[in-house]
Amino acid sequence: MSLLSKYAEHLVVIHEVGSFMKAAQRLKMTQPTLSRLMAELEDELGFQLFVRHARGVRMTPEGSALIEPARRVVLAMHGMERVARATREVSGTLRLTTSEYIGIEVLVPALPRLYDAHPRLSVEFVLNNISSDLRRGDADLAVRLYRPTQEDLVVKHVADVPLGLFASHEYGQKHGLPRTLETALEHTLIGFDPQGPLGTSMLALDPRLRAAAFGFCTDSLPAQLAAVLAGVGLGVLQKPQASKFPQLIEVPLDLKIPDMPVWLAIHEDMRDAAMIRAGMEWAETAIRSYVAG
Repeated sequence: MSLLSKYAEHLVVIHEVGSFMKAAQRLKMTQPTLSRLMAELEDELGFQLFVRHARGVRMTPEGSALIEPARRVVLAMHGMERVARATREVSGTLRLTTSEYIGIEVLVPALPRLYDAHPRLSVEFVLNNISSDLRRGDADLAVRLYRPTQEDLVVKHVADVPLGLFASHEYGQKHGLPRTLETALEHTLIGFDPQGPLGTSMLALDPRLRAAAFGFCTDSLPAQLAAVLAGVGLGVLQKPQASKFPQLIEVPLDLKIPDMPVWLAIHEDMRDAAMIRAGMEWAETAIRSYVAG
């Protein structure tokens, strides 16, 4: 293996962060070691890759020309690593990314069933609404409330979660409950972060539901639920979720709120891995049981 192939990831990371120190931290090595490796690479190539300046480094034109080929090498290496983990036995660590609520309230309670079936399997959860890069190994399996769009993914639609507008009984007694969207806009509405991946979901329902219409915004579904329970205002909740709280009341409006789709996504290289198949089957069963109540 040439040094260029060997150090392709180092080259890409330095280009992305613009600093040997920050790149060394990401690559989990010391800065002197990284500097030495890059000097060896420059010696082999016969030209300079970086120009140092007060705030870090920038690529030379010759170095910049190598970045895209280096990225392809890195992606290919990650692909080989994924395939290498695809053994017949369901064992190892399954890294799963999903939203807080689905992770905490739906998947965690279902973990005993997964562990009973596959005792040599362990699970790591990454709880957020951000599209983790499955190509680079940030996660093995993604459970998302929107269709993932990254390239090289295999996606599966597993369920549709019914939604409704809810308020606490206390809020209703204090402020009354609207019957139309027009009057609902006079209330405190709870919505998603307008800068987040779910921020356009309400705007798609009605143009009046722009960011300025919401008095409290967060992409955390547990935080939205807590706000509704606390009487902050009206919020769109998952009906299986809201049904657990007798202090909540559904607010009927002249607005059809569509069901929320739930998607599973894996990298296409991992579609035949026993661990991934087991994780997908388990997650799908848990999600469908949640929706069915």
